[in-house]
Amino acid sequence: MMRSRIFQIAISAAVLAAIVVIDTVPIQAAEIEEIIVTARKREESLQDVPVAIQAITREKIERYDADNLSEIADMANNVIIAGGTNGAGGSFIIRGLGSNAGDSGISASVATNIDGVQSERGFIARTAFFDVESVQFLKGPQALFFGKNSPAGVVGVVTANPSDQFEAKVSVGYEPEANEQVYEGMISGPLTDTLGARLAFRYTDIGGWIKNNAEFVENSNGEAIQGTADNPFMVLGFWPADESYYDLPGATRDIGEVTAITARLTLEWNPTDNFRARAKLTIADEESDGLVAGEFASCTDPTNPRVAPIARPILSSPNHDCKLNNQTSQGNLPPEVAAGWNNNQNGELGDGYFSNYEAQIFTLDLQYQQDWGTINAITGYLAYDFDGWDNFGGLDYPFFVGFNPDDHEQFSQEIRLATTLDSPFNFMIGAYYETFERQHENASKLGLFGRDPVRGFTNDQHVVQFTEGDAWSVFGQVIWDITDQWELAAGLRYVDDEKDGTQRHEYVHPFLAIIGWYPEGVDIVAGTSDTDVAPEVTLTWRPNADVTVWGAWKNGYKAGGYSAPTVLTNTFGPDNITFGEEDAEGFEIGVKTTLLEGRMRLNITAYDYEFRDLQVSQFRPETTTFVIGNAASASTKGIEFDVAFQATDQLQLYAEFGFNNAKQDSYPNVACYAFQTVEAGCIDGFQDLSGKRLANAPKLTGSMGFEFVRPVGANWIATISGETIYTDKYKTAANGEPRAVQPSFWRLRARAGISSADGTWDFSVIGRNLTDKIWPIGGARPGALTTADQGGGGNRPRSILFQATYRI
Repeated sequence: MMRSRIFQIAISAAVLAAIVVIDTVPIQAAEIEEIIVTARKREESLQDVPVAIQAITREKIERYDADNLSEIADMANNVIIAGGTNGAGGSFIIRGLGSNAGDSGISASVATNIDGVQSERGFIARTAFFDVESVQFLKGPQALFFGKNSPAGVVGVVTANPSDQFEAKVSVGYEPEANEQVYEGMISGPLTDTLGARLAFRYTDIGGWIKNNAEFVENSNGEAIQGTADNPFMVLGFWPADESYYDLPGATRDIGEVTAITARLTLEWNPTDNFRARAKLTIADEESDGLVAGEFASCTDPTNPRVAPIARPILSSPNHDCKLNNQTSQGNLPPEVAAGWNNNQNGELGDGYFSNYEAQIFTLDLQYQQDWGTINAITGYLAYDFDGWDNFGGLDYPFFVGFNPDDHEQFSQEIRLATTLDSPFNFMIGAYYETFERQHENASKLGLFGRDPVRGFTNDQHVVQFTEGDAWSVFGQVIWDITDQWELAAGLRYVDDEKDGTQRHEYVHPFLAIIGWYPEGVDIVAGTSDTDVAPEVTLTWRPNADVTVWGAWKNGYKAGGYSAPTVLTNTFGPDNITFGEEDAEGFEIGVKTTLLEGRMRLNITAYDYEFRDLQVSQFRPETTTFVIGNAASASTKGIEFDVAFQATDQLQLYAEFGFNNAKQDSYPNVACYAFQTVEAGCIDGFQDLSGKRLANAPKLTGSMGFEFVRPVGANWIATISGETIYTDKYKTAANGEPRAVQPSFWRLRARAGISSADGTWDFSVIGRNLTDKIWPIGGARPGALTTADQGGGGNRPRSILFQATYRI
């Protein structure tokens, strides 16, 4: 009740302030800047396009020095993006709909489109995106223009192009709390009369912000360390005595260390007025300290009588405080044990955990334009190599440790024709082809066994999953201008998607082979073949140049595939490792208005979508592990509102709010959370979550902000901006765990700067998360022998970045 009252007061205050400013604003106030988007594969004004879209502009991204999709998504409403170090590599969630990031076999429900190159992999969240024109969040199904794997939406990244005149920029920044250093540069302009170029780079070095309190335990006397608090390896009785002689390294460094460098080259050739060729190449390299478990929000009480005695020594992590407060305790594996991994040919394992990511993104966009229309041919290439070595248990004692390389390479080609005929009818037709190869590995220790007595390996298993796929589609849309004010657009896309792959054990510990692990060296061969037709109809009314009203019926589609479970037992086969396609259908209506002679932008969207055959992680008793299956249906209904108001030449106000009712329509046979009772709904190990809210789906979200610009003397301009963001409470785990709930919270960011009137110099102080609120970005249930602990990668605490920029 109190939270609701506070939010109502905040909204009322914002509205009252806007009314007061409107009443006193001078007539000569500037118009609000137009935003160009590409939601329908062509450049259109945000206010004209009949699509639910939120665009984060270059100005706002640079204002708060955001350089990755997770930070940029935090500026949008009803969007969550979180990177990861295993499985699919990250979570993309819009309006509560997303995919399980822990399984490498699943595609994202939110596609990412980077200058025409489309990605379905969460690892793309690790790429730095800077020097961009905008990042656009298209909400709801987008199959017509973006194809498969976009039932929940699309994240569109549009990077900057070469400028008509020479320009350059150098920027340096320093944040003392995490010892962060940032260096960014750009040079752009014409090389000849027909050829332009743009080169941008960014280097970031972060020292870490989560204190790792895992302690070193010395064992130099050659005798096994005794006692549950010192070395539970021996207490469990599984590890041979020789391995218990090793020191326990504890923490080698704090968590959050990142070193990243990204560069992008753009070339644009315009030999004639009708033809343009634009090539972009992005190269990214990131090294970090891994540790996907981040912090623990709550922990299992090892004295709980329902905890198996065998697990109690593991759960007795003395340095975990079990709070989200930038403190954790995650121990490293003894280097002598790490060196014995069966796929440690390069000797890279042992000196602390890490994750290394390298990516290349290339796009070539050829455009031919005439009075009758435009032809575009877009060639895309995306590849990344990821290596992750991590303590997935998240405990002082590294029982569950894994080395998880993931390599992906894809090629795509799209060609489309969009007409601009002097006729009531115009159309777009196109075709798309994509092919990819991906290999994912999971070489892990389950914390129960010692060295292989024959081969000497120290890990327990090594699973290799290889997938290759081909997809093609054709699509088209007809636009009928019924009158000068009414437009009817109808289109569809036909998709054909095929995947083939194998999974096998490259290595299995002899004891695991005895108790039922899948045999070593034997392939599980599986494949999927899906076809889908996704229609879309939109009716638009534009009574004048300042108002757009629309209603749309849309369909979305996500391809099937096959799961990559952590544990591969001999009960697996093609039938229980594959899953089918996921579908979405529903409608949205919206109103976009430009008011007060161009000084105010006011938009409202209502939506109602249903999602069928959701691809979710489910426990299957016959396999004794979790796999992806089509086991649920869900729906999202809500309203989104945004307003921007250029109050004066110096002051801009903006706000956005969203109400989202996202729930599971049907979700039976969900594995119970740890220690769930019959009274709480656990029957024979399963529960029914039908009718419950989706995870990561706060009911109410919103933000309010301003930017104030004022001359200081004749040669300088001062700028002050700020934004407060509200997120309602939400669940962080999909299994109904009552402790996996993030309470509602506010956060604040602000910037103060002064720049020279000619734009050459800029000095600023950027404050992010000024309320110092820590919340989980993605949830996890770490622990080798229990799922009761609740952890997750946390956001950065309060940070103050000092930045200086020089422009030419």
